[in-house]
Formats: sequence, C-alpha cells, structure tokens
Amino acid sequence: MEADLLQFIQTNPSYAYICVFGVLLLCGLGLPMPEDIVLVTGGYMVYLADKQHLGAPTLTLMLIVGLVGVLSGDITLFFAGRKLGPRVTRVWPFRLMITPRRMQRVQYFFDRYGATTAFFARFAAGLRAPTYLLAGTAGMRFRTFILADGSAALLSVPAWILLAWHFGAEIDRVKNWMAQSKWAIVLILALLFIYVIYRVIRARRRRSKEAARHMRDLATDHSATDHSATDHSATDHSATDHSATDHSAT
Repeated sequence: MEADLLQFIQTNPSYAYICVFGVLLLCGLGLPMPEDIVLVTGGYMVYLADKQHLGAPTLTLMLIVGLVGVLSGDITLFFAGRKLGPRVTRVWPFRLMITPRRMQRVQYFFDRYGATTAFFARFAAGLRAPTYLLAGTAGMRFRTFILADGSAALLSVPAWILLAWHFGAEIDRVKNWMAQSKWAIVLILALLFIYVIYRVIRARRRRSKEAARHMRDLATDHSATDHSATDHSATDHSATDHSATDHSAT
C-alpha cells in the first residue's frame, strides 16, 4: 500500500488532491464508501510525502481540498432535494441512500431540533445523505444549511486528516503487524463474521416473534369484534321478538 501511494503521488502530486476531491464528491452522490476513509487516506499521503521529503501534497492544501470536497457533496444533495422535492426518494441514485426508516428518523430530528440536525448529521454516517436531501426538500434556507453543515465540517474534516498525518508512523506499525500476524487477523475476521451472523439470526427471530404477537393481537381483536357483533345481533333479535309479542298482545 505504501509503495503504491508513494508511486502515485510521485507521478504527479496534484493527483492526490484530484483523487481525494473526486472520491469525496462521489461519496456525497451515493458512492458506498465512508468519507472518513478518504480523508484518512489524504492525511496519510501527506505523511508519506513529508517522510520522503517530496514537498507535495502539503497539509494545508489537503485540508482545503478535503473541506471543499465534503461540502461539494453535501451542497449537491441539498440542491437535489430542493429541485426534486418529495420525488427525490424515487430518483436514482438518491433512492439508494434513503429508506423509509431513515427518513422517519431524520424528520423526527428536524421536528425536534430544527437546523441543528444538519450540524449533527455530519457525525452520523448513515443519516448524512437523508438529512441533507430532506433539508433541501423541506425548504431550509441555504445560508442556514451551509452554516450548520460547514461548522461541522470544519471540525470533522481537519480532525481525520490531521490524525492520519500525525500518526502516520503508527499506521506503518499497524501495517507491519498485520503482515506478520495474518492468522490472527483471519481469526478476528472469523469471530466478527460469526458475531454478525448471530446478530442477524437474533434479529430475524425477534421480528418473527413480533410478527406472531401482532397476528395474535389481530386475531384477538377480530374475535372480540365478532363477539360484539353477535351480542348486538342477539339484542336486536330479542328486541324484535319483544316488539312482535307486544303487537300480538295488542
């Protein structure tokens, strides 16, 4: 990995900036890759450049590129929501980012916390895209949106890049450990896989129990309704018989 990145930035240092900006923009448009990984990679490339005394990419410019790339993706989502309105949930690729459950959560946060939701969404990866789309759909003022989102980006973007740049040597040590501990990594991945399967099976069982409980409740309600209808019919029949008896007596 290190050799490939070195060759990449030695070929043309500007490629590092273009790559980071482009991938961050694509992340904003639905690329299934966390922005944090891209920012960490950018910071690590700066560390490698400093380590080899290449002079570029520089930390300052990488911070600017990372910030502009992140905000470009967010702004694109915001104006897509404003332009498309509620139809955004049916338009590719935005429909891939939005699920009914996520939209309900985002709507709840907007109703309760208002514009600050756009600030905190920056730190919740699964809610970023739905939040920015809904902000545009709901007609939030762009100035309010960019103030909230930009403030959060000014905290998160430099944090990831600076961490990767400052602790680049630690990343090297981790890579060396991984190269010498392949079987340990395989064991960790196997345990993680077993844990994920366990959680999936447990979630399915819970949903099955909830579905069965729901069906029992429906059956109980239906039975109670039928019983009430039967009692009502019997009452009406009794009243009819009583009326007939009174008429006969008359």
